[in-house]
Amino acid sequence: MIEASVLAANIGYQLATDAVILCNGEEEGRQSHASLESMQELSRNGQRMARFAVDGFRDIEQQIYKVRIRFKISATGHLLEQ
Repeated sequence: MIEASVLAANIGYQLATDAVILCNGEEEGRQSHASLESMQELSRNGQRMARFAVDGFRDIEQQIYKVRIRFKISATGHLLEQ
């Protein structure tokens, strides 16, 4: 999940950089090879990776909640009296 989050963040950064370059023509001497089509594809890939990361973290959060309920652990990590 962490790898997917990092990849999604990298794709988001690249997309933002490409958008700046496409709008302004260049960024700090860097020429753009970006096109609207490549940015659309990058956006789709980023969205897929972000969804994968979100779903994975949601599953982990649900599993932690189930463990807390099963063992009667408070949100602060203390055992509750049974």
